[in-house]
Amino acid sequence: MADYRAGCDGLCPGFRGAPVRIFQGQAAGSQFLPGMFLVNSLAYLILLLAWSMVMRAWLLRDDTNASQAIWRPVLWGLLLLIGPFALAPLYLPPPEAHVRGDPQRVAINARREVYMYDQLASAPVLRVGLEDVRPRRDGQPGMRVCLRTYTFFYLPAGYMYLDMTPEGVHSNAGGVFPRTGSCWE
Repeated sequence: MADYRAGCDGLCPGFRGAPVRIFQGQAAGSQFLPGMFLVNSLAYLILLLAWSMVMRAWLLRDDTNASQAIWRPVLWGLLLLIGPFALAPLYLPPPEAHVRGDPQRVAINARREVYMYDQLASAPVLRVGLEDVRPRRDGQPGMRVCLRTYTFFYLPAGYMYLDMTPEGVHSNAGGVFPRTGSCWE
């Protein structure tokens, strides 16, 4: 998450790491937070251990005998191990800017209209995370909302921008940029 301006008087520090921030700020040099790294690692360890218990119970449910092919438990094991990580964008929130006030209202309305532009993305869009809310660059009234798009395994697929009406209720334009692009250039 890059530094952002929405909801701040100046520049809010960005961060890296999810579900807990492990790096804070980017513009003035990032600061590593070792305590938060441990909390983040413990969160993932707990998730992995809980899921491994579910996976083990599922695999032991079928009493594997010698006449059964080995590919069946291996296939189930891979599916149960990889499946939750592939579908993580459906149940884990993305790292995103924390906004309040009018930018928050505009960002919520923009998220409601993501379906109008997600077919333009190069990969399936499973989740979007707010990058920033700024005035439109073309000089017209309204705000531009920049969202980061995520696909399977929480891989960032690119950016989606929505140019909102002056009231901030609907978008009147939008599009998708690749990961190397920017909503503000």
